[in-house]
Amino acid sequence: DAPRPPSAPTDEDEAPARSPAEILEQGRRCLAAHPDVASIFAPWSLGHLKFNAQRGRPSLADVKLRMARQWRAYSYYREVMADYAAVFCRGDAAGNAAVYDGGPASLHFRVNSSRPEVFDIVTHVLTRDPLLKGNWVELPSGLGLKATWNLLWTWSRPRIDYDHLLSWQCVNHYPRARNLTRKDCLARNVGRLRNLTKGTRFEGYFDVCPATFLLPQDYAKLVAAFRARAAVEARNLWIMKPTGSSRGRGISVVARLDDVTYAEPVVVQAYVPRPLLLGGHKFDLRLYVLVTSFAPLEAFIHGEGFARVATRPFACTEENASDKFVHLTNASIQKHGGQEKGELYGPLRGARPHEAAGTKCSLEFLWRALARADPSFDVEHVLETIRALVLKSLVCVEDQVPHQASAFELFGYDVILDESLQPWLLEVNASPSMAREHPLDASVKERVIRDVARRPSGVCWPGVGLSFKKMTPAVPSKAVLVSRRARSTQVRLVSPTPFDRDALVDVFDRRLASSSAEPGEGLLSRSSSRKRLEQLAPPDVDGLARDLGNVLPGPAPRRVGCPPAEPGGFLRLAPSGLHDEIRRVKRAVCKGGGDG
Repeated sequence: DAPRPPSAPTDEDEAPARSPAEILEQGRRCLAAHPDVASIFAPWSLGHLKFNAQRGRPSLADVKLRMARQWRAYSYYREVMADYAAVFCRGDAAGNAAVYDGGPASLHFRVNSSRPEVFDIVTHVLTRDPLLKGNWVELPSGLGLKATWNLLWTWSRPRIDYDHLLSWQCVNHYPRARNLTRKDCLARNVGRLRNLTKGTRFEGYFDVCPATFLLPQDYAKLVAAFRARAAVEARNLWIMKPTGSSRGRGISVVARLDDVTYAEPVVVQAYVPRPLLLGGHKFDLRLYVLVTSFAPLEAFIHGEGFARVATRPFACTEENASDKFVHLTNASIQKHGGQEKGELYGPLRGARPHEAAGTKCSLEFLWRALARADPSFDVEHVLETIRALVLKSLVCVEDQVPHQASAFELFGYDVILDESLQPWLLEVNASPSMAREHPLDASVKERVIRDVARRPSGVCWPGVGLSFKKMTPAVPSKAVLVSRRARSTQVRLVSPTPFDRDALVDVFDRRLASSSAEPGEGLLSRSSSRKRLEQLAPPDVDGLARDLGNVLPGPAPRRVGCPPAEPGGFLRLAPSGLHDEIRRVKRAVCKGGGDG
């Protein structure tokens, strides 16, 4: 059985408030991530300024304006939620805690999606999973609370201004991640580095995708490549797909140039002619890659995923050249392949429910089946080449996606193996399907979501889960406390840090009043508001630490690059030695140093 999380404190289980010394100590741990007041805002976070120096440091007037905006938002939150919680509060006779069971220091999430499967799985995992239950509360909607959540999860690109967020708030999309997820942008970015390596000792190093052409602009290049390939391949097949579609919509297999049409922008990608087969059927891989920072790059790959298996046996003949159920492995296409609902076919027959369902099987089942068919099959070697492929694709686009302190993204990578076990990247999905159509779907996808938002086992943050009855942060009972040292080192992958909204309002209220009434006691120092922060005298460090200790009662915010104590099923790809090696090659070819 999964371990049960520690219970949140109740009114009958009061714990003493933290002492001023404990608050100061907690604040000092947070100073590494927030060395000044400006750094708590997303545009001026420590990482953002370090890797986007061109934006410059903010003026005191900028900081004051941003602080006033946040003060208004969270003052309104406090007023509205105090009334809301008076009706839906913990432990009332009518049982209304099922409607709202949070407080000012709770971890609030919001799911904005027109797709019910996205709302269902994220809400289910955050509120019902034994490892997370008791930590997360859905932020009530329809009350004008705007961006006062800790975590926002959306299907499409969120309609928010990232610069108006606090740096510890988290959104599951990067503003310019289309450079990785749009088929034409990915082809353009990978092609740029591939072209730079031609004629150098690194030629072929960035050949991570099959040859891809963007139409209409690359039509002449496509014709030349089509004819050259026809001279060496018995069946010259290509995949044509719209640049912005997903789930197999508009995709087709073409065997003649006459079949290539482009009433809308499309990409035409070379077909991998000799794919690795599973029991005579073509398959590809759906892998889950989590990026928590692009500049610098921090990325993880999950050990769980799927093999998506074609419903009809593979054969590359003239008769089946256009047969999608032979050549295209998208689950949304293959589910119409003619098999009875719930019936397993071909290499999936005999698998248990947690190993295969529909047109998919687990990666564990796949690796076992391939090893049985070929005892020399080296799973670890294949996984290493896949990790290198993912890293190379991210390095190709990392300079196209600016640092954003409040963003992370879970990508769905579609990868195919050829018979020589070389992986090829087909495409990257910005919002991989979260539908749970069978137990295998539910098992894999719920675990991935859980591992994104998991907390360290045994850790209960002060104030998290407390109702508005308390209105001030408190610490949990001794039974669920961990040592201060453990709390400062245990981290998650995505860390929407718990923060006390009441304390935030009080801090902003006092600092805004101080900056207006007593210029000598300004927001950050005694310097003029016309000067920029890099010109200012050091602020009151202990005063800032006390404020941070009150606002951030839990573990100090995780710094990019810190190895997670409990990554769940995720394996870190970057930073790593392999990532450093790939970046060295990129720098060499971009500077023209790859010759010879």
